[in-house]
Amino acid sequence: MQENIFEIKDVVVEYQLKKFNLSAVNHVNLNIKRGKITALVGESGSGKTTLATALLNCISSPGKITNGEILYLGQEDVVENVIIAIITNNNISKLVGIGLSVNSNPGNSSSFTS
Repeated sequence: MQENIFEIKDVVVEYQLKKFNLSAVNHVNLNIKRGKITALVGESGSGKTTLATALLNCISSPGKITNGEILYLGQEDVVENVIIAIITNNNISKLVGIGLSVNSNPGNSSSFTS
């Protein structure tokens, strides 16, 4: 059985606008296995990119993780290579990738929570 490299638990991402809060990601739970490809598929505006930016902890203001946690479960002194790719309907041949190298201690896994 493959171990998880990321665990996304009950994550909510909201954009705090002047008159109301816009919930872009609503109580998402997802495990991403080491060495496996995980695809997140949805309609335009369904929160795929927002979830990907939450995974990287780089949501732009006024966005904010308001609930849940995202755990990175890396191995001690090992750099993990994670690629997040976003393919759009408008141009399926255009692939935008974000490369990420992460180093973590498994006894003290990295996490960001609300």
